[in-house]
Amino acid sequence: MSKKESSSTKKLNKRIARALTLTIAAAAVVPLLPSNLTTAEVSRDVKAADEIEVQSVDAADPINQEPEEKQPEVQVPIVEAPTEEKEEPAKSEVVVQPEVAALNPAQTAKSVAELQTALTAVELALNLTGYQSLSPEDQAEVAAVLLNSNSGEAFGDSGAIQQALNKAVAAQRDIAALRDAITAVNSAQSAEQLKRALEVPYLGLVLLNYRNLSEEGKLATAAAVLQAVPAGGFVSRTDIQKSFNTAIAAVLEAGTQE
Repeated sequence: MSKKESSSTKKLNKRIARALTLTIAAAAVVPLLPSNLTTAEVSRDVKAADEIEVQSVDAADPINQEPEEKQPEVQVPIVEAPTEEKEEPAKSEVVVQPEVAALNPAQTAKSVAELQTALTAVELALNLTGYQSLSPEDQAEVAAVLLNSNSGEAFGDSGAIQQALNKAVAAQRDIAALRDAITAVNSAQSAEQLKRALEVPYLGLVLLNYRNLSEEGKLATAAAVLQAVPAGGFVSRTDIQKSFNTAIAAVLEAGTQE
């Protein structure tokens, strides 16, 4: 028996089994059908159902179906996604501020000359007006004071340096003024010159009794001090004050005797 004949036989058997099933089912349902429904209508419905079943069987039977043509497989090229290059994080560069760089020479200066050079650095932006108004000798004295007071932490920033500089300049200005006043006393060549030198405020003499003298008495006092100037000159304001007081007392005593 060929495959085709075997398939037909199977189909026939399925139809017969289906018909029997429907007949039994119809016999069970007939008492429930309306009384005016005829046998022919029942048979027609059974036949239609059978045909539907047969069509379903034929559609599902792979033997009766024509083999489908295989569509050629389309090779889809595989496109690799571009690999993203991970950028390494940029190394942070340490940027040294100009002021910070200029602080180091001031903090590490080992001599007056080194510190004086460091103080004039533009990056520190120091106000050097008072400092530059001093003589070179006094500027060196100011730098010496700063050098001795610098403990590293004292010059933490330019503001700290400016504060220390201002204080040192003010003190050195007073020292310079007193020194110049003493020099004027020592260098006087006449009673008139010495009188003016003794009255200079920066010398800081006590002038209470002196102011009570007449103009002639003041010149007499100056003449007495001029005679008392030592060979090397007065060293300090204290030495001048002693000689000055002695001269005033002598003038006052002479005035009372007249």
